[in-house]
Amino acid sequence: MQKQDIKYIIILVLTLTAAILFEAYKPKPINWEKTFSNKDKIPYGTYVLYTTLNELFPDQEITVSRIPAYNFLQQDTLLQANYIFISSSFYFDDY
Repeated sequence: MQKQDIKYIIILVLTLTAAILFEAYKPKPINWEKTFSNKDKIPYGTYVLYTTLNELFPDQEITVSRIPAYNFLQQDTLLQANYIFISSSFYFDDY
């Protein structure tokens, strides 16, 4: 092998090492999935809202319901309350 060949091999190894390091340390892509879960910290997660509800509504009971709004509002336990609906779509009807 000549000196010139060693120089090209070193350049190749350094380039491959740089490419591997670049791939290993690049930032993760943002997850834009619409989960609306109070456990998710992604853009469409509601973790921040859920953790600050007690500060937004002090001295009030916070109830989380995952049943349909029609079924939940039929109950007589929460007649006077504030409701926050989190959904990708929400339609009112006569009921």
